[in-house]
Amino acid sequence: FVVEAFVIPTGSMAPTLLGAHIRLRCQECGYQFDVNYGTANHDDSDAPKASGAILSMHCPNCGHQVPKNDAKDPAQASTNTPVFYGDRILVLKYLYLFEEPRRWDVVVFKSPYHTTPKARGDWYTQNYIKRLVGKPGETIMLLDGDVYVGHENQDKKMDFQIQRKPRVIQDALWRIMYDNDYYPKTEWAQPWKQVDGSGWKNDDKRVFDFENTASGGTLRFDPSANPTRSWQPFTDRLAYDETMRQGQSLYIDEPIRQGDHVVLRHHNVEDNDFYATDAYSDTKFNFHMPRWNVTDLKLTFFYTRERGDGPLEATVTKLGHTFTATIHPDTVELWHQAPGWSDRKLVGQQKLKAGANRAMKVDLINVDYRVTVRINDDDVIATTDVDYQPNVEEIRKLHDLRGQGGDYLSTKTIFPPPTVSISADQQAGSVSHVSLWRDVYYTPGQDYQQQKYAASPESGGIYLHHKGDKIEADASHPAYISDDEYFVLGDNSILSADARFWDDDVDLLTDEGLYAASHRVPGRFMIGKAFFVYWPAGFRPFSENMPGIVPNFNDMRFIH
Repeated sequence: FVVEAFVIPTGSMAPTLLGAHIRLRCQECGYQFDVNYGTANHDDSDAPKASGAILSMHCPNCGHQVPKNDAKDPAQASTNTPVFYGDRILVLKYLYLFEEPRRWDVVVFKSPYHTTPKARGDWYTQNYIKRLVGKPGETIMLLDGDVYVGHENQDKKMDFQIQRKPRVIQDALWRIMYDNDYYPKTEWAQPWKQVDGSGWKNDDKRVFDFENTASGGTLRFDPSANPTRSWQPFTDRLAYDETMRQGQSLYIDEPIRQGDHVVLRHHNVEDNDFYATDAYSDTKFNFHMPRWNVTDLKLTFFYTRERGDGPLEATVTKLGHTFTATIHPDTVELWHQAPGWSDRKLVGQQKLKAGANRAMKVDLINVDYRVTVRINDDDVIATTDVDYQPNVEEIRKLHDLRGQGGDYLSTKTIFPPPTVSISADQQAGSVSHVSLWRDVYYTPGQDYQQQKYAASPESGGIYLHHKGDKIEADASHPAYISDDEYFVLGDNSILSADARFWDDDVDLLTDEGLYAASHRVPGRFMIGKAFFVYWPAGFRPFSENMPGIVPNFNDMRFIH
């Protein structure tokens, strides 16, 4: 009645919460990562070895492909790799008896989605876990990866406002783009390249030294620096999803370049050939997953000034807007340059604490249309809605153009990736522990084609009723009194079968007097709030063929 234990069966909330998965450490850069291991029944078994296809897996940090076999460390190969069960979690069942569910809660509920072949008695018995993003009385729209809530204005038109995540939630949703502390051993080009001026040196691959007391130089992150690797740091690609279609025969349209365009050659790919491709492959086949450019990101580094009083600047861009954090010996500033402006404007300025300019940690964050400068984990400057907010109509126009394009190349042109740079001038110092992270990106669907999925810009969003709202009858449903309605999404957006795609109404009028239109979770279906992972993937102390019987205490965590 108070707390109940559940197991995560699938990867729809990954990497926040893991279903059955394979855990690897990249042999090139040392970065640890997880990939999906789908089972036919989505059970919670701790399978000793993966069986079937040789799985195609790449490191999310450097794009290195996991080798087929490794005699020295078989557990880090793509053949017969050890499998771990999904996270075991605890759910507070009483909480929603005393307070309303909150946006961004990770909630467990009875699934309102059912398939017709099942017997009616099996409907609404499956437990699902997702993130709650929409509450009663709201109109929810997903646009360029973000969540918007709309309310009617005095002209009966819908005004949409972006919904920002609290810091504790946001910190749980950052996804790796590239961490320079995990620098690959071989065949790797440093993506942080000096593009202007002089003074930067990278003799220690994990540290950038600067020495130029007369002028300056700029490092810029180049996402195309390593084209031979499966590495797309500014997209929503998740290494976790590469194996989502293992164990199936695929029909692939192989791209053959002819001049400036591509034609497709159709052939069959058997299970044992799966290592040669993955679900994110450039080939267009029936399970092809798109990649969307993500411009909500975090740049993190440690900065040490040795001498000189010139500025150090960190810069990020998003859809034509440029934000620059400028660090002087005693102050830090945030500047904003918008499209059409003749010059940039000062957002804010703060004095640095005494001694803060020695080995300071710097975060420049642009997420949910709020830009924050963080020094030593303290927020020192942030934009307000007066300084910076989304132009919803302009972004919707871009989305419409995206729908007309139909492929990921046109999508990347319409929604271009950000640029990220670090500049120094008239000083000597160093920058280390440099990393880039992206926000979760709620996709408009599982392909590039324009469609009226729930909460899409094309559909105008989805309205969620309050408890007690009287809904008049029409041709599609009977009249009913509404329960509270909620809208939920999976953090692994491209893989999650969530409220965007549920097209069945909830019909329990005869049994419980409950009816709800499709794509909504009725309030009485809510079980509770997931709050703690009490048993993550365990250690196998004796053999890889044994279950993970020793808990990984370091990976036990609260769920945000």
